[in-house]
Amino acid sequence: VEIMAIIYFRVDIFMLSRMTGFESTGLYQVSYKIFDFFIAIFAGFITALYPRLVRNRDSMNFTQILASGFIVLSIVSVVVILTGDIILGLFGETYIQANRALSILMTALPFVFVTSIMANYAIALGKIAILIKLALTLIILNVASNYILIPVYSITGAALSTIFCEAANAMILLCLLRKAFQSNLK
Repeated sequence: VEIMAIIYFRVDIFMLSRMTGFESTGLYQVSYKIFDFFIAIFAGFITALYPRLVRNRDSMNFTQILASGFIVLSIVSVVVILTGDIILGLFGETYIQANRALSILMTALPFVFVTSIMANYAIALGKIAILIKLALTLIILNVASNYILIPVYSITGAALSTIFCEAANAMILLCLLRKAFQSNLK
């Protein structure tokens, strides 16, 4: 699952480099690294929550974790979106043109948190097969959406593909885990 996640999260950069060239890829890479930075910061929080998910499986705690994390990351995303020109400007004035891609990627951040928490919950429930099937589906979806969007929208298309795939990932995981979650409470 982790290897498939690496492919899933990096396929857009590979496809950009093949479909648009290195200048666009460099611009996107910087905006993606900023996005990745915030994912990494909150990955520690997710890791810290994992034991709680395993020990304490009641829906109230799980729902509170999802809601509070989504709200906090939404606030972080809004701050980064509003200061995107300043943040990208730290890398050089040229990178400011990647602000739209950064804004779209930051919109995906709360969804990445939700899907990561739900994936950890699936592991706690022993539902690894769901994650493997979902990872394969998401790789195909990500490649297809990047293939369609990058030629038309360049780095913005790659970012749109990310938000589309993360929203789909969250909806699919919610649907798949709802049944397992409800049966676990009984």
